[in-house]
Amino acid sequence: MISMILAADNKGGIGYKNGLPWPRLDEDMRYFRAVTENNVVVMGSNTWESLGRIAPLKNRTNYVITSKDISHFPGAFDAYNHKDYSMEDILIAIEFRHPGKETIIVGGKTVYDLAYPYCDTLYLTRVADTYKTDTVCDIDKYTEKFERRYQRIVGGNQHSPAYYLERWERK
Repeated sequence: MISMILAADNKGGIGYKNGLPWPRLDEDMRYFRAVTENNVVVMGSNTWESLGRIAPLKNRTNYVITSKDISHFPGAFDAYNHKDYSMEDILIAIEFRHPGKETIIVGGKTVYDLAYPYCDTLYLTRVADTYKTDTVCDIDKYTEKFERRYQRIVGGNQHSPAYYLERWERK
């Protein structure tokens, strides 16, 4: 199964200066961990770099979609160049290498845009506010062929916005 996991503000903003534009959302971080642990995660090189010292993500098989050599990503299981292979072929190869594991796209925008046509599930955190962003995704496009199967609101406070944890499945 191929999935995507992402968080976006009210306007589809997902990032600012290669980081998250909103304050740390603890429940969202726990949700991300619960969904991705013991599975396969696929990310672009900017997302890998944004992880800093926590890359590779522990208890996950990490893949990087990049034009750079695998040696730039110590601890990654492998790297694929989406200019040499189609995203469909890359995802088929990853699934073949890890039968029974969920393959989860964790960012960034380019990888999301290339992968969403092949996804069965979308784990979406909707941050109930608008932030200064430099990276925006078309959330309506991502969800148009999906149905929301789960939604839970996490209440905000003066330090953190409210947000919705959602799971969408392909119709």
